[in-house]
Amino acid sequence: MNATGVFLLFLVLIAIQIFLKPKKNKYKKNNKGNNMSQKEETITIKMIGEHFKKSSREINKIFNELGWIEKRDRWWILTLAGENKGGKELYNPKNKTKYTIWNKKILNDTQLINRIYDSSKENINSKQTQGYDNLYKKNKPKMTKTEKKKKGDEYEKYIADFFREQGYYVWEHGKEKGVKDKNIDLFIKKDKNIYFVQCKNWETWKVDHNKIKATRMDILDYLEEDKILKEMINNYNWKILYITSKECLTKAAYTYIQKNKDIIEYQVIPMA
Repeated sequence: MNATGVFLLFLVLIAIQIFLKPKKNKYKKNNKGNNMSQKEETITIKMIGEHFKKSSREINKIFNELGWIEKRDRWWILTLAGENKGGKELYNPKNKTKYTIWNKKILNDTQLINRIYDSSKENINSKQTQGYDNLYKKNKPKMTKTEKKKKGDEYEKYIADFFREQGYYVWEHGKEKGVKDKNIDLFIKKDKNIYFVQCKNWETWKVDHNKIKATRMDILDYLEEDKILKEMINNYNWKILYITSKECLTKAAYTYIQKNKDIIEYQVIPMA
């Protein structure tokens, strides 16, 4: 082979080596940055407390009152409401502890901000609180029965679709039973969890503890009447789920739910 041939062969071998050489991932640095960004999207209870100038203990108590977490054994466990708020439950095998983390958007959650504000007014006496609640009663807007029913039906349908999208079986009990619904608008089931759902699409009214109590008693009475259903749900984890379109519970209502958290959960789901 002459010199020209050898030179051409040399160039071909170099070209092959360049082509086969693994390319560096030029996006590696960016991906690292993205991962850091994703980590910043989740925050701990301690970080939430630092943001609102509250201790981790106070934040856990508020989250518990909101129905987002519940105490089980020694740990705070995520509830359905907390999961829907973007919470995640984690386990640390090193020190064998369970804990929750939250999407950073929780810092702008209206329900949480209102509870933080309410918790800062603990020095207000009961007379002042009663006067505050009476203010809502005096300013209730007047609506016809037809308007109220339409508003309620629209919200129930919205909540039914909301849970269907999350993989729940949904029975629109209130729609089927009408005035005989026993305060059960929806019956939802997923895996071993069952919820009797009461929906309230209220804007300026306040839900007091008597309404929560009435829902609880009606559902318990309903189960006493329907022995087949009562026997069936004994094999499931079941609770009453009280849902409103905005934050509208009185302090007494919050207290009642807290005392009965083993059977009642509360969640705010605004209509989009």
